[in-house]
Amino acid sequence: MSPQRKAVPIKKKTIVVQNIEEKRRESKIDEELTHKMKSPTLIPEQGVEQQKEQEVIKDQEQLNEPKPQQTSLQKQESYKQRQYQSEIIFNKDLSEFKQIKQSFINNTPIQIEKSPKLESIQQQNIIQPNFKRVAIFNTYQVIKIVFLFKDNSYLLTVGDKDIIKVWSLTMNSEVGTIHDHNELKKAEILNVYEWPDQNEKQFMTQGKDNILRIFSVETMKLKQTIKIADFSELTSLAFMSDKDQLCLAGQPQTQFSITGSKYPKYRYLKFYNINTIKEQYQFKIDASENQILSPIVYTDNENVHHARLNNMLVVCKTKKDQGLGELLLLLIDMNDKCNIILNLNFNQLGVYSVRNLYYLPLRGSFVLIERSDPKSYHQNKILVLNVKQLQTQNGLQSGIVCKQFDEPSIMDDEIYILPKMEYVIKVCGDIVHIIDLKSNQQQSIQISTQIGGTPRNVIMAGKIIRIDADIVQILELQS
Repeated sequence: MSPQRKAVPIKKKTIVVQNIEEKRRESKIDEELTHKMKSPTLIPEQGVEQQKEQEVIKDQEQLNEPKPQQTSLQKQESYKQRQYQSEIIFNKDLSEFKQIKQSFINNTPIQIEKSPKLESIQQQNIIQPNFKRVAIFNTYQVIKIVFLFKDNSYLLTVGDKDIIKVWSLTMNSEVGTIHDHNELKKAEILNVYEWPDQNEKQFMTQGKDNILRIFSVETMKLKQTIKIADFSELTSLAFMSDKDQLCLAGQPQTQFSITGSKYPKYRYLKFYNINTIKEQYQFKIDASENQILSPIVYTDNENVHHARLNNMLVVCKTKKDQGLGELLLLLIDMNDKCNIILNLNFNQLGVYSVRNLYYLPLRGSFVLIERSDPKSYHQNKILVLNVKQLQTQNGLQSGIVCKQFDEPSIMDDEIYILPKMEYVIKVCGDIVHIIDLKSNQQQSIQISTQIGGTPRNVIMAGKIIRIDADIVQILELQS
């Protein structure tokens, strides 16, 4: 017989006692929390705010997660889902807009808004922006055009012989060269744009031969071309990201009419699908001789919703190198139908012509930069157009604000807008003049003179690009 093993005592009582003590502790903690919530020193909404912050953090984490590649069917479905941003304008609403147009005719031009003078105490409280040099490159060619990607990853420089050089701002060096335009005849580069693509970095060039060419930054090769057969001249274009479309404005081919005039009586707006590179629809705009459609700008709201502002296209119709024109505000509904809801002529706006148009997504307003009369010596006006207020009876008085730089030396030079910071900015030599549209205050800042005597300044993607012959310097504005 084997010896009997001693039975191991089971500690049931101790486990039960521990569970009871834990429950008592939890109940005490709950009672303390409820007592604190009832006390006036603690705000009950604090827990709700913490929950909201956690929800916002979760949403940001979901946005930052890498998205899988979409198929063509999934892209079509996502395109349809985004169409809720637009709206259909019925005939009743269009008749109301026509009445508003007639009320604008008898109105006088708008007055210039003077910026208030700051006291010494207020000047101390204002945060002074400064500049930081991001990069400097020696391109070894006379620079004609520069282009900076929105995320500041690559800089493109186009030389006098149409050779494109690609510079990486992260590597601080040249990463490639493209000779396609240099090897073609009558294909001089007029402009460069960023081509929207989720898979790789691409850019598009506008050639003098009326052909748009799309290149890949990774391979440094031509991906595809867009030939516009019906245009004799492409005058402007705008990307419509929420509809995955590209709008091209131009002049059709010369046509003979019954009256004997060889000049066509209209201009085209053509809309292409970015994914398929096929024309989807077009819109004709009546025009007289020498009139062109330039510039044009689209309301790219980036998920910021404004009533009756999504899918709004502003078109400037003016004569070449002359004044006398008008702004056309087109609403493109979910059925891709264009309706001119407002038009404002240059006399009503008090401007000679339009140099450029910008859109401010945070406030839902357009900014117009005037092109002044070359025979005059007055400064360029800066108009801020609030589209919501423009659609009211007193729209011309309350919906448009005019601004100018206090510095009298700023006249015919280029004026730029930083949409995210809402700054109007102009670089004169080594002095940067800034108008803050949020506070309506003006500042002048001295920047370094390390590049040369008389550099050419271009403001793009929130950066100041200074060009002196073959040297490019990039400065970042920090507030």
